[in-house]
Amino acid sequence: MRVEILSITPAMAKRWLVATGESNFRKIKTNAVARMVRDIQNGDWEENGEAIVLNGNVVLDGQHRLTAFYQSGKTVRSVVVRDASATLYDVGATRSTKDYLKNLGVPCPDLSAATTRLVAKYDADDMEGMLNPRSLTVREALTFFTEHEDEIVEAAKKTAARNKTYAKIGPGSALSSARVIFRRLDEEATDAFFESLVGNLEDLEEKSPIRSMSRRLRKARNGLPPYPDARCVFGNLIRAWNSVRIGEQRTNYSLAFTTFPRAI
Repeated sequence: MRVEILSITPAMAKRWLVATGESNFRKIKTNAVARMVRDIQNGDWEENGEAIVLNGNVVLDGQHRLTAFYQSGKTVRSVVVRDASATLYDVGATRSTKDYLKNLGVPCPDLSAATTRLVAKYDADDMEGMLNPRSLTVREALTFFTEHEDEIVEAAKKTAARNKTYAKIGPGSALSSARVIFRRLDEEATDAFFESLVGNLEDLEEKSPIRSMSRRLRKARNGLPPYPDARCVFGNLIRAWNSVRIGEQRTNYSLAFTTFPRAI
């Protein structure tokens, strides 16, 4: 890794932005960029030691500043860090787990990030902690994702492929997380379970747990908000799975539960 101070021309800024590609960036905060452009054009921009971070010509940190440099039409001095690792790095602006996964080229970054957080809490037997907004830091989430990348990405991709149908039941993260947990127990049974979810419910027995659970969640989704959240849907998927596993018939599902269920 090399650190240098460069005079960044609009052409240089544009070259790095183009090399990175729009799909690898977060959504631009236009007001923030406009403020920086005004400061640069009015001569009020000052170096503060904050760096533009690059891996080759790919921008890891500095998207908004480089956009402002380019739009200002001015040459701006800045610290530039080259050959930085494209994994977790220190940044000046807050990034979410989804932002990091997107930057790393992970498929379905939104769903993969949400699945990571839900499965991590489940594995820690801390689903009650889902009610705490600081339940998992970005660093903790990324560490967990690295350790479980294959199963999380596979589940996210399969869920995204049927997203339109699954959306009638609940948040994709709940279904993706359930797929991760169930496949650890029985891969074949998991595939059959989720095929039943997207199939014709009328083909299932009247007291089928999958039919009863799916009907209850679909009814809740079609009603007035607030709709069942990811934790609620995840828990009810586990309830239905457990009933199927023990051969239990079930017709009633309550969206609330005092103790979060564990898959068997």
